[in-house]
Amino acid sequence: SSHTNASLELNQNNEPPGDKGKRFLSMLLELANMGLVKPGMKLQGIALPMSLLLSNPSHLTYCLEVADFTCDPNDVDIVAAYSKNGVSAEMTQAINAGVRIEDAVYEKLFEFERRTASDVRQTPGRSIGGFSKRIKKYKNEIKEAKNDPRNISKIPLIEVVELQSLIANNVNEPPAAAQSQVQEGGAVALQPDAAAAAGSEGVSSV
Repeated sequence: SSHTNASLELNQNNEPPGDKGKRFLSMLLELANMGLVKPGMKLQGIALPMSLLLSNPSHLTYCLEVADFTCDPNDVDIVAAYSKNGVSAEMTQAINAGVRIEDAVYEKLFEFERRTASDVRQTPGRSIGGFSKRIKKYKNEIKEAKNDPRNISKIPLIEVVELQSLIANNVNEPPAAAQSQVQEGGAVALQPDAAAAAGSEGVSSV
């Protein structure tokens, strides 16, 4: 036990205790074991119990949101059957489904970052803290592109293709001063071509 204490202390120095080493797969299986993962239900809708001892529950919520966005819903149905005392064959299937869900999130994060695992010198881990940091960065990009005043937790995920077309459209928009009028006036917003033309004249040299 002295060994585990040492590793706990290490965690506390770097990050809030508890979340750094918590792998997404383990947390997902823990939720399933508690009977909180229900077939046909969104993972993001799960009310996270205090007993998970998370220093920042939103880390896990962000991971579950990406899982809903990208994983195969059938895998959620299969992992829902997981229980620590279950029959081994069924448990193996449930764990495998959990692994596929985690893999889907892992791969989606690279897609969100417009890079691949081979672009990275050090392979990122699969802790909920590490995942959520990357998810929040992406959600901030969406917030900025949509000019959405809400907290990122309220802003729905979109595919990279959608984000890129939003960013491309924003480049063609008039400067910020004109933009605020567009939002208030509404009528001005009906002439995107004129606005784009006005905006691009000065920008063409870039």
